[in-house]
Order: sequence, then C-alpha cells, then structure tokens
Amino acid sequence: MVCLLDVPMHKTGTAFTKSVDPIFGQALGAWQAIRPEQPKFTDRRIGELVDLLFATRARKVSSAYTDNTVIPMLCRKADVPAADVRGNITSHRARSTIASQLYNGRCHVVGWVGA
Repeated sequence: MVCLLDVPMHKTGTAFTKSVDPIFGQALGAWQAIRPEQPKFTDRRIGELVDLLFATRARKVSSAYTDNTVIPMLCRKADVPAADVRGNITSHRARSTIASQLYNGRCHVVGWVGA
C-alpha cells in the first residue's frame, strides 16, 4: 500500500510529495469521503486556488478554534496532556512536529495513493 501526501509550497521550501504511514492515508481518505464539498480557497503565499483540509460551511476553520477547542478535546480523548514544558499544544506546534516527522520518517507503505 503506497500512501502519498502532496505537501504544498511553504515558508521554508517548495512543494513536494512524501510517502506517509498507511494509517494516516486511510484516515485522511475516510475523512475526505464523508466531508461535505468545500470551495477552493486562495493561498495567500502563492495566489492559487487550493483545497483546505479543515474547512466547514465554505469557511476556513480558524486556528483559534483549533487551538482552544479541537486540540484540547483530542488530547482529552487520547488521554495525553494538552501542554508540556514549552506550553500549550497548538496547531502550529503540532503541524511543524508532524511535518518534520513525516519528512524525516521512513516509508512503511505500499499500495494506496491519496493526496
């Protein structure tokens, strides 16, 4: 099973494709299958229309909502602390940590292709 994640251009580099764990690919595919269709949004860095993973009712989900509601709820459900010695777990910290892990991780996947 091959799971590929298209990572768009970001503040420190160009766009790239990365193989990811099949559990992540399957979860993302399941989410994309049930989520309502959303319009594309203009990426402020590159000016192109893009799909956002976290959007609802044709609006981007705010980082304040994610940081103050979603992440603490997910931490409670997973029985992990919502803060550590560096402070609260936020979308920015989670994104940069996971992005680093995905970029530096080894490929354990063979078969499914998703974006």
